[in-house]
Amino acid sequence: MTALLLGRDVIGLPVVTIDRGEDVAEVRELVFERDGALAGFTLNKRGFLGGRMRELLVAANVAAVGPAAVMIDSDGCLAADEGSTASVGGSGGGSGDARVFGDEVITESGSALGTITDVVVLCGGGLALVGYQLAKADKSTAFVPLPAQRSISGSHLVVPDELATQLRHDLTGLGEGVAPYKDGLET
Repeated sequence: MTALLLGRDVIGLPVVTIDRGEDVAEVRELVFERDGALAGFTLNKRGFLGGRMRELLVAANVAAVGPAAVMIDSDGCLAADEGSTASVGGSGGGSGDARVFGDEVITESGSALGTITDVVVLCGGGLALVGYQLAKADKSTAFVPLPAQRSISGSHLVVPDELATQLRHDLTGLGEGVAPYKDGLET
């Protein structure tokens, strides 16, 4: 079963092992490769004195993501952080040039559509970044499917002109917009 979740809904979820039912970590932030593929998650230790963990949870080692937890087969699924990824989701850490929150979304002809406030992740048969949530000038929210982007920098996401009339206003609408690309996104 696949589902769309906002990045902020994944941050803070416990990471639970299937083999022993242990709560081994908490999702700190989403981590993406430079090409936009979801690499996995940075983690926090659980408990009152918890802090940042050195290990990462690589996307390929995630058994499932649900509204209550991120599930892994065992605590052996956690990997050493080798600094090869750049964060675009969550708070703190990561490379500044990979951040997208606050970037303005503009069309190829120069029309402003809004500002990125979150990322949308496809969970289920794989984990993938599939879109962005926008805050529009009129204070409403819209969603942009990732396959529609032309380019992204530290300040702007450029999308095709026709997207201005095809913005989605809920995650269901975004899911329909992403459906044609879904097979290529799942890992």
